[in-house]
Amino acid sequence: MPINCQCNDPSPSNGALMLTQNKIDLMNHRMNKHLKKTGNFVHGIQEHVRIGSKISETVKGKLRLGARILQLGGVSIPLRKIKRANQSENVKNPSQK
Repeated sequence: MPINCQCNDPSPSNGALMLTQNKIDLMNHRMNKHLKKTGNFVHGIQEHVRIGSKISETVKGKLRLGARILQLGGVSIPLRKIKRANQSENVKNPSQK
């Protein structure tokens, strides 16, 4: 949502108008920069809320994964054993949704 000035292009002979245009351009730049940051912040909140509705499913999945890791011998096991265990249960991963 860029913000634009409603005035015409200033002529180089009018120094005060040029100074005003520079201030307006600087403010436009600052406001647009803050709008981008605000958009990223809002996106993060939306992701948090979207995930928050499924928090019990997420926690259950993490607990199951932790239990599987402990059953297979701890944290130092190769990751491919966990992948094979996941495939045998036919569990949907977040990337498959």
